[in-house]
Amino acid sequence: MHFLLTHNRISPIFPTSKSELLSLPYLVAPSPDAGENLLKEGIPAGKINRVGDIMVDSLLFHLEEAKRSDIFARLGLLKDQANSASFISSFSPNTIIPYALLTLHRPSNGDEPQFLQKIPTALEEIAPKIPVVFPTHPRTIKQLVLFGLEDKIISHDFGPEAELSFPGIHGLDPLGCLDFLSLMISARFVLTYSGGIQEETTIVGIPCLTLRDTTERPITITESTNVLVWNDTGDIVKEAFKILDGKTKKAKIPAYRDRKIAKRIIKILVEKHVKRTTNLKERYYKQFRENPLR
Repeated sequence: MHFLLTHNRISPIFPTSKSELLSLPYLVAPSPDAGENLLKEGIPAGKINRVGDIMVDSLLFHLEEAKRSDIFARLGLLKDQANSASFISSFSPNTIIPYALLTLHRPSNGDEPQFLQKIPTALEEIAPKIPVVFPTHPRTIKQLVLFGLEDKIISHDFGPEAELSFPGIHGLDPLGCLDFLSLMISARFVLTYSGGIQEETTIVGIPCLTLRDTTERPITITESTNVLVWNDTGDIVKEAFKILDGKTKKAKIPAYRDRKIAKRIIKILVEKHVKRTTNLKERYYKQFRENPLR
């Protein structure tokens, strides 16, 4: 329910209408600000249950498996490529060549040349200091070609010759979930549009530069590692250099970001359902006693 988190009703995710919200017997909120916005929409407090963000359960469930990915060996990002097998068996970020991770896919920045141009311009200043790993979305490739920006990206195919350790913006085919997660949890910082990645970098403590002017997850900014830079070339470069200089935000993991979110939701559903069913039964029995069938 995107607008409930931002009060921005112009959203890439179609929001649930207020009438639909009011008709629901109970709602779950991922954070205090989400609950407050539900109250502002006129939702009774008794319907609102704070549980945390369900995607955190998925992230934590797959974290150890992601650490066993061989993606760093395949991309030439290990300091000691000859011992890549030992890295996979005993994950250690200290054995990885530093890199930044980029995702770029939303229409808000990708469909206008003056907007899309600003981000590669910023990356060209950042990339000489740290390799930028860029799994490219098909629509982003299309727009880069359309606007004549594809020459700013170094394209790579997976294989024994893959080598991303040198400076540059390194374009890859889209990655699987575990490979991408492995790259995300070891990156110096991430640049992204994705709301999900904003949430995930918060959990694993990775600095995140969000290429948007708003976020549906404000708690990732107020309490954690996220910074809004939109498509402002100067802001992108400034914040990236601050991270590289070790000047990262002091951050914490927000409350309810644990591996118990699904359990809390199930508990609420069961308790509310039992209570609602009991109330319906009591109302039916009362009506029956007052008006017995003849």
